[in-house]
Amino acid sequence: MSLFSGKKILLGISGGIAAYKTPMLVRAFIKQGAEVRVIMTPSSKDFVTPLTLATVSQNPVYSSFIAEDQDNPLWNNHVEMALWADYMLIAPATSNTLSSMVQARCTNLLLAAYLSSQCEVFVAPAMDLDMYAHPANQKNLSTLTEYGVVVLPTEEGFLASGLQGKGRMQEPEDIVSFMGNHISKNLPLNGKKVVLTAGPTFEAIDPVRFIGNNSSGKMGFELAKQAAALGAEVILISGPSALNVDHAKITVIRVTTANQMFEVSKLHYTDADIFIASAAVADFKPDTNATQKIKKEAGFSQINLVPTPDILAHLGATKQKQFLVGFALETENELENAHGKLERKNLDAIVLNSLNDANAGFGGDQNKITYLQPNTKPIAFELKTKAAVAANKTILKSATGEEAKQLKVRQTELNKKVTKLAGGIKDFESTAAKKEETKPAPTTTEKPAKTGKDGTEDKEKAKIAKDAVLDEIGKAKIAYDAVKDGDDETAKLQAEIKFKQAQQKKAKLEGDDELYQGLGDDIGEIMKKIEDAGKVKEESLDIDNVVENAKVETLYSAAKGANDAGALNKAKELASALKSAAAEELAAKTVLANKISGKEVPKTIIILAGGDDESAKEGEEGYTLGSFIPKYGGGSSIVDKEDYSPIKIADEILADVDAAIAKAEGKEVETDDKKNLGADGEKLGDEDNDDKRKAFDDQIEALTVKIKSAEDKLATGKDGDKEIPEKAKEG
Repeated sequence: MSLFSGKKILLGISGGIAAYKTPMLVRAFIKQGAEVRVIMTPSSKDFVTPLTLATVSQNPVYSSFIAEDQDNPLWNNHVEMALWADYMLIAPATSNTLSSMVQARCTNLLLAAYLSSQCEVFVAPAMDLDMYAHPANQKNLSTLTEYGVVVLPTEEGFLASGLQGKGRMQEPEDIVSFMGNHISKNLPLNGKKVVLTAGPTFEAIDPVRFIGNNSSGKMGFELAKQAAALGAEVILISGPSALNVDHAKITVIRVTTANQMFEVSKLHYTDADIFIASAAVADFKPDTNATQKIKKEAGFSQINLVPTPDILAHLGATKQKQFLVGFALETENELENAHGKLERKNLDAIVLNSLNDANAGFGGDQNKITYLQPNTKPIAFELKTKAAVAANKTILKSATGEEAKQLKVRQTELNKKVTKLAGGIKDFESTAAKKEETKPAPTTTEKPAKTGKDGTEDKEKAKIAKDAVLDEIGKAKIAYDAVKDGDDETAKLQAEIKFKQAQQKKAKLEGDDELYQGLGDDIGEIMKKIEDAGKVKEESLDIDNVVENAKVETLYSAAKGANDAGALNKAKELASALKSAAAEELAAKTVLANKISGKEVPKTIIILAGGDDESAKEGEEGYTLGSFIPKYGGGSSIVDKEDYSPIKIADEILADVDAAIAKAEGKEVETDDKKNLGADGEKLGDEDNDDKRKAFDDQIEALTVKIKSAEDKLATGKDGDKEIPEKAKEG
């Protein structure tokens, strides 16, 4: 089995003399276990026949959008062909074809398939040396590289023109080798050593009898194949099994007993990056085994058993850099027992099998597993084939840190989305508030410094903000220096977090996103150390990072300036984006829940949720929750109420924000059953709410007047006697 085994390759052939090599290229891929389909340009058929390629590929060959050779002409679906492929190769790639690829000129079926492709695309150029060296062709090749196309280097040699030089298409075996090496380098387990155990162990009673189990080894063998497909060098230590595997990257070592498996595992564990113990190792063995077969007539009344070596416990105790995965087969208290084994044997992850699941487990082709890691929610799989379980990559992705990388990508995308929306809201507010036309640009070549309201004030604010951050960094550094040489590890770690958080603020002010993210990663690692020490309550670090980096407080500052329906809608859009973009991390609800837990809710949210200024106590960062909103539980112990968890309260507050927006737009709002609840959970009477309702209605009425005023100004194009600038109108 090779890297291309089971892969689907779409080969595009354009009209050059090197096309005569393509039947051998197709054959080379098929020898590697790939399936090949061919698309030809019309001119390529002058150099090689479709019949030859159809014969060697064992698939139809396509060259036109319509299959005219049918009694009823059929459309050759180029989109379907492109999506079918794991890899696309265009060989030979002539100057005309390369130019069309760059310019997206869809003049034939091959180019249509390329422009529809979602897979990695390779091109093998082939042309005369002067044509290949021409700046236009070199620019096209450079542009394709920028597009993500992999350009194979050309060879030097005799050319069809009779000249000798660079421009020859690589030989078929070299093309296959180049593609294989390129694909391998980009695989997540490239350069990693993965060791797996699989199958049962047999513990001899006599030369013909043994103690064993029904494990087939199928799960371990499928995991080995998947690890190799991801680029790893694999050592598969297998107990007695009828299975075999043929792959250049997999070395199979056969053993019989638990002791043999133990010794081989120790031998390969030292330099392993990942060790997956999927074997069903016998827990006990006879204390002695007979050298001759025990005769039936002689019989025996009992077999004395002794424990076999605990391979997984030994590996966990001696673990250094390895990512160690165990398997657990349980019949009762499955999750509890699996968690116990995970902690007891110092594993990084464990795969739980249950004999209570029909058609899963030993011997069969299917499995139903639950994947567990420390401080992480278990991942339960539906019943599927063992090959599909291995192909899911959950085990191997977590071992390589791939999931953590993907989470960072999602967090980065969320940060960008939040920043973009927040910027849109800020632009909207500043444009709507602008009452003077933009002054014409100075005629002098040197741009004058901004003064007064247009610039000085902003510069002064920026300077004040920067000075405050530098002061905070200084204080945090003093605090850190005061404890760093002490014995209280937790105090040191917490002081270091404060120091790095202050540095983060400075990085944000300076727009250094890379430093900001790096400090966020450092803070995450420090918090993990604190968690491991058992000094703080377990928290979701991923959520904390999302909340810190995304700055969900943008929602509040946006809503604070919401003096018309448009701005309110912008605030709503931001809230909605935060909730949907970070659904997995519950970021939006978590930050609001944390605000509630800390008794701190911004003024705008208080008002939109039915409170008022008098019921809120202004603090340094915003407004405290106190008891101003009885409908959400009220009282100083709001987060302790059984029916009013912070998450639930966050949901209700956000729902009320939506309701306030709808009301500002003049829409009917259906009253929720939970509206108007008192601190004790009872509904408040109308009299109790009259004042609040009136205050809220007054706010909505004032808001409506402002909206009407803004609409009138936009309709007339004037603000009083002044013309409204076009930029403000667009805003």
